[in-house]
Formats: sequence, structure tokens, C-alpha cells
Amino acid sequence: MLAKEVMHTNVLTGKPENSIQELIRMMLNFNVSMLPIVDDNLKVLGVVTEGDIIYRAYSDGEPVDVGVAFLGKLREMIKSINKRSGTTAREVMTEELFTASEDTPISEIARMMVREKIKNVPILADGKLVGLVSRRDIMRLVMEGKL
Repeated sequence: MLAKEVMHTNVLTGKPENSIQELIRMMLNFNVSMLPIVDDNLKVLGVVTEGDIIYRAYSDGEPVDVGVAFLGKLREMIKSINKRSGTTAREVMTEELFTASEDTPISEIARMMVREKIKNVPILADGKLVGLVSRRDIMRLVMEGKL
């Protein structure tokens, strides 16, 4: 099975100029844990994850218990992020990307997720975002007996 057979093609994205508050609102409203940050041509510049936001808000380089961090107030978290690391996606996004193509086998994507400890893999065609495969997608395939 290939990425193009499993990927979501309607991917919620952010722009480099989006504020942290906008990113958090999008993640919460659409129940996603990661936003690819793209330019006007859909080239992926980086990603912002829930973990990135919480880490930057609550840590000084020390590991953070994500569950406890989420119990904090949203406004307090946003203020903390703004003070510590900037206010836009461009300033907080992770630029080291792990991506795949539409023809990448799902088994290879799953191994990448385990190896790199990531939850989502952007799928690119000609350098542009065309889809996303998540751990949940792979779990669904396992449940359905397709993997």
C-alpha cells in the first residue's frame, strides 16, 4: 500500500506569518496536532506541532510533561511563548522535515515515524504539499487488516 492510497489530501496548513495564537486556535478547532507551514506555492517550510508550542512555552530546555502543560490556561501559555521564543510560526517552526512521496510504501512511512519519533508525515509531489499520513491513518489500516 502506498501513501497516495492512504493520505489525507485536504490538509490544514499555516503560513509563516501566522501568530502562535492563530496556530493554537486552528489546532484546537480542527483537532490536529501538527500544522505544516507552507509558502504561497505550497512548499513546506517547516512544521509546528503541539509539542513545539508547549515545549517553547513551558521549558527552559528541560523536558516538559505535556499532559500537565495542557492544564495551564491558554492565555498564559501564549504569553509565555511570546516572551520566550517569538510570536509567529516562522519563529517557532521546526525546519527539519521528514517527508515522503506519494509512491512511498506505508510500511516505510511507519518505520520513519518510529525511528524519528514523529506522528505525521507530509507527502510531497514536485516539492509541494499534496497530502499527509498520520499515525492514526496507519492504526486504521492495522485495525482493518490492510497492514
